[in-house]
Amino acid sequence: MADLHESEIQISNLPTKSVILTPKRATITREIRTTIHPGQNAITIIGLDPKVDLDSVQIDGSGPATITDMQTEVVSRREKFDDVYPELTVEGESDLDQDMAADEEGVDIDDSELRAIRKEEQGLSTSLAKAQDDKSASLFVLQFLVGYGKSIEATNSDPGKLDDFLQMYLRQRKTEGDRARDTDVKIADGEKALERVKRKRERLESAHTKAKEAALKEVRQLRDKRVKERQERWAQQHRDRNEKKQFWTDRVGQVKVYLDGHVSAASVAEDVPDSGQLIEVTMDLTYIVPGPNWVPRYNLKINTPASTASLIYNADFQNNSSETWKDVRITLSTSHAAFSGLDEPIPILQPWHVTTCSIPDPKSISWQNVLRSPAEIKPNPMASNTGIYAAAPDAQARARAQILANARSVQESSTHQFAQQLQQHQLAQQMQQQTQAQAQQAMAPQAPIAAAMFSHAPNPAPREPRSSWVPSARRALGWGNNSEQGESDNSDSDTETISSPSLERQDSVAQNYGLTTTYELSGLRTLAPSSSHRRHLIAQSTLQSLTLTHVIVPKIRAAAFLRARARNTSSVNILRGKTGISVDGNFLGTSTLPNCAPNDFFSISLGVDPNVLVTYAKPTVRKLSTGYISKEKAAVFRRSCWVKNTKSTSIDMIVSDQIPLKDNEQMRIQVLEPKGLEKEGSEMDMALEKDRGKGKAVMMRNGEVKWFVRLEPGKDVRLVLEYQTKVPDGNAVITAN
Repeated sequence: MADLHESEIQISNLPTKSVILTPKRATITREIRTTIHPGQNAITIIGLDPKVDLDSVQIDGSGPATITDMQTEVVSRREKFDDVYPELTVEGESDLDQDMAADEEGVDIDDSELRAIRKEEQGLSTSLAKAQDDKSASLFVLQFLVGYGKSIEATNSDPGKLDDFLQMYLRQRKTEGDRARDTDVKIADGEKALERVKRKRERLESAHTKAKEAALKEVRQLRDKRVKERQERWAQQHRDRNEKKQFWTDRVGQVKVYLDGHVSAASVAEDVPDSGQLIEVTMDLTYIVPGPNWVPRYNLKINTPASTASLIYNADFQNNSSETWKDVRITLSTSHAAFSGLDEPIPILQPWHVTTCSIPDPKSISWQNVLRSPAEIKPNPMASNTGIYAAAPDAQARARAQILANARSVQESSTHQFAQQLQQHQLAQQMQQQTQAQAQQAMAPQAPIAAAMFSHAPNPAPREPRSSWVPSARRALGWGNNSEQGESDNSDSDTETISSPSLERQDSVAQNYGLTTTYELSGLRTLAPSSSHRRHLIAQSTLQSLTLTHVIVPKIRAAAFLRARARNTSSVNILRGKTGISVDGNFLGTSTLPNCAPNDFFSISLGVDPNVLVTYAKPTVRKLSTGYISKEKAAVFRRSCWVKNTKSTSIDMIVSDQIPLKDNEQMRIQVLEPKGLEKEGSEMDMALEKDRGKGKAVMMRNGEVKWFVRLEPGKDVRLVLEYQTKVPDGNAVITAN
């Protein structure tokens, strides 16, 4: 059996040819240049990220060899952290006090004058002490002579000796007295001179101390700077070490490749021994690591006076694997893009169906059951006016209870049967609602994915039909330029269609693969494992055809949502992603930018505008007298919305309300105000004063009524929706869904 030649290569020693980042993972290609022996060889490549997708590992190459087998597995790491990163060893603190003492000793200040004055002071002090000693000696001699004289007895003393003593006393007294007076003068002069020298010495010492402090201040500042730099370096070493340690793994991926090396025909002819011939081979190792990612990030700056917007398109990418990719070309790919939901979307009115049910007593008919639509009755997390919505009881249950009470007072015998019918009807409706809710919840997570994968997938939110009367209403109000392609498609819609994600390259040709677009970053980059994100500017463009519209759905929320609509005039496909929004230099916050292809329009909600006041009145109903012989009962319903523009500029707004839809032909519903809205597509001009603005009321599909209004600054408008409902005598009106 031939010998197996084995070798091992660390992944960190292999150059990285390319890295393709997708929103969830990275595809890495490394180049292996090595030599093998003729015959059987085994090359072990160790050090891959342990999360590597082992099924994605591929090896291609060139050279006189054949890949016979490949094995992949995750094994324990053999290297030690400190051996791999010796430069990250944290240095210890040195003795800064010794360094400071050495620095202070090195400070040299000229003190020759100070030394001279100190020497002079020392001489004066010596002279003064000598004079004081001489004076003390003179005083002692005089005191001694006086004492000696007192001790001589006059009676027993020899007169000659006494005379000699007195002569000596007089001489000594004169001598010591003169010396004492001289020393007094010397002491006085010496004290004055010494005091003068002391003051001079103190001044020189003070000046010398200040000079030394000034010199030492620079030394201390230099020392403090060194201490700060050392501490910062120490902290940075700790951060670098902790950062590397965070991505250090105890296990690593391993790829073992088996090759058969071939000897050339010329070598065989020349009888070259196999053992002495090396074969050069080149291989490409490609594998996928989950974790590294990139996401689009935008900055949208809206200029309302110019009706333009500036869009900055960035890509945030991160390497959170355990590998380092040195001097590599980075490519961003939109493959497997994931999208999130909208941030507080603008409300949408759903169809409101009503129907009839028979009751025992025609006189007990109540119209309270259809004052509010189901969307009003259900709890609304977006509603800020909780006093209107939160306290609203279940209208259906209340209506049925009222019907049951009225029926009991008229005909006790038929109450039990009628109540059973109502309970069965209510139970059936509840089961139907629960089934629909469960179906919607089950389908909700799949809707964004389906919309992202297939551009022709329908939008899950209901959209309005493309009708000729909608653009005419907008043109009458002077809203935007409807001659542009694609304007009428989304002119009234409050939702955005999710288009297929794509992204172009900058300074290069975009590569498109179906729904995938790649973008290659310029230059070579080194991506080390890090928890921080890196940002790259992809494109910056000015968006034209910007329109601002206030969308108001008062029965869902009494607030004016500001919506911006612009055309993507850049050559880059906008992917769905977070964006910072600034309006006229004021930063509003972050939102989500929808997908938008070049030359297409996109809309984005800017939140609630507090400068537009909205009030929605409670619903009212009044019964109509139909005569004694009439076989129908009728009532008029009224809803009104008051809007005031407190801004200094005019605003364009869309106000939406709705009338119920009948589920059978026994009942009739007619719009009384705005007049003329008889069928879908009907539109009527609003009777507004010239200084207030202008507008139109339009009947949309599913009973939705919209007012397109341009409201002047400081003005207000009241929009009234009034409709009449007639039902056969003996029937009550309840919500059908």
